[in-house]
Amino acid sequence: MLINIGIDETELGRYEQAARHQQEALVLFRDIGDRFGEARELDNLGWARQRQDRNQEAVGYHQQSLDLFREIGDRQGEAFALSRLGVIDLRLARYQHAAEYLRHALGLFRGMGNASNEAQCLIRLGEVYVELGSHEQAAGNFDQALTMSREIGDRVLEADALNGLGEVLFRTGDADKPRVHHADALRLASEADAPREQARAHAGLARACQADGDSGSRRKSQIDEKKPVTNRWDCLHQTR
Repeated sequence: MLINIGIDETELGRYEQAARHQQEALVLFRDIGDRFGEARELDNLGWARQRQDRNQEAVGYHQQSLDLFREIGDRQGEAFALSRLGVIDLRLARYQHAAEYLRHALGLFRGMGNASNEAQCLIRLGEVYVELGSHEQAAGNFDQALTMSREIGDRVLEADALNGLGEVLFRTGDADKPRVHHADALRLASEADAPREQARAHAGLARACQADGDSGSRRKSQIDEKKPVTNRWDCLHQTR
């Protein structure tokens, strides 16, 4: 009961109440020697702190849960703990550490046939590759995640992957494909009521439009430079 209350409080944004219930549950699990319950509650505490951006506290809880999940041989719990640690390191710009955690988690999720979490892990790892400048690897991850999200019918994940593709392609200097990907992501995110992905899609479309405007201005400037100056008034107009 305390576990469920803690999870509900976290999802409702009542993080301190959640932490209080989770701490009580953690103490009880330790008292009765339930190591799985202890590991799971440490992970829940870490998730609550993560949602509050209290990242160092979250790392401590997730590391403890990772150690316990490994001790009891729970591969799914281990994968979740690794992925959460990877996401925190991504937030903190510790990209090499994030890549290590996420690659390990990805292997575990893939081995268990957990398609949804595998796709999420591919996307987060793709974001790490973007920050490391490995754009080709990033695009490959987003492509894989896109295929998987469509296979399982998860529109939010699909929008997430499309936004990732748009963002990495924009960094490579392409403004056309990102517009298509972000437009598709916006449609899916709107249908699924996913505001974060809607915001990313709008931001991506804005960048693509801005890039088009800049390109148009450069082309116009190049054309203007080639025009002959017929009188001094034309000259004044061009240099104003």
